[in-house]
Amino acid sequence: TFNPDGRDTQQDPCDDCNSGFYSDAEGATACLPCSPVSRPCDACTVVPRLQCVRCTTYSSKELIEVAVGRVHTQGLREALRAAILGQSTCDLCPPGTFSVTNTTASPVVQSLAPDTCVECSRGFYADLSGGTSCDACESGTYSRSSAASSCLFCEPGRFSNATAATSCSICTAGYRSSDPYGSASCLPCAAGTYSLAESSTCIDCQPGEYSDAMSSTCTVCPVGYFSSAAGSPNCTACDPGTIADSEGQVICDDCPRGQYQDQSNATLCFECPAGTFSQNPGSAVCALCGWGQYSQNGSFVCDRCPTFPQFTNTTGLLKTSVLDCFAYCEPGSAGYNGVEPCIPCYPGTTSLGTANPEPFSGFCNVDYVHTFAFEGGGIQATVI
Repeated sequence: TFNPDGRDTQQDPCDDCNSGFYSDAEGATACLPCSPVSRPCDACTVVPRLQCVRCTTYSSKELIEVAVGRVHTQGLREALRAAILGQSTCDLCPPGTFSVTNTTASPVVQSLAPDTCVECSRGFYADLSGGTSCDACESGTYSRSSAASSCLFCEPGRFSNATAATSCSICTAGYRSSDPYGSASCLPCAAGTYSLAESSTCIDCQPGEYSDAMSSTCTVCPVGYFSSAAGSPNCTACDPGTIADSEGQVICDDCPRGQYQDQSNATLCFECPAGTFSQNPGSAVCALCGWGQYSQNGSFVCDRCPTFPQFTNTTGLLKTSVLDCFAYCEPGSAGYNGVEPCIPCYPGTTSLGTANPEPFSGFCNVDYVHTFAFEGGGIQATVI
């Protein structure tokens, strides 16, 4: 520095030497021109000190350290920046980079003169200008290239569960990413759903299908089973009276009239045997044909015995043919259920027989209308 009066006062402070000049003594009243060494002094040697410094022989650190003791003026600060960066002001490191401070220099120098801007490594980022370090990408994000100003979210179906990731991993089949974007993990698909690899959602199984947890596909329901709703975790057995005779059924089919099924998870129905019937679809059992009725295999209704040319009836249940129908006994005789074989009534009893062909009308009963005889202790009596 210099002052024409050779003094540094508050009213008349010292001035910095201009570029290409220097002063080497206190109380200098003028600056001396630099002597060229290999080339004239330029912007990188604008450090007011005892002598000019050649840029090609000194590092930035050495250049700064020469003037460490003279950093009390703003002009010197700007000169230091110019000596290192070749300019009068410092630029902030752009996003995606950070500045490396010369850690062997004094703290003042570190704050004034960063060496250079360095790109953030893959997996790291700097989102602001003038950063002194890079931050690691959080889980669920990544940066695949250096100098990143931000991290990318993991795409749907992918995840990263660690910091500083350079890529995201694919969720395997049977799993989905925990979030549409930026997943830090994969979650298993629930029973009744499935997923392919690299999926962000699990898909419901269709009706007629089912799946276990963590499935990569759905399975059709086997025969004898069904699933009626989407997203079923299992298939349901068909109830008695119903069947599923093919795979992947969404509902069980009722057994038709005249047929039955008494077991669960069945695949076929059976005809009602002769002498029985099932009137309604979906029957688990067949009913018995009653008195005076008969049926053939697979009947949904029983046929009644003929009433012409005479009333007929059966001798029991489960009859299978019209040949099982017999004529009622003639009056005065009776048989099983009022039909053949007919036996004459005992004395004092009678039967209406074909005159009143109702159940049990063929039995012999006490005759209260006509004379009847009974024998007891050798006594015979007639009642009118």
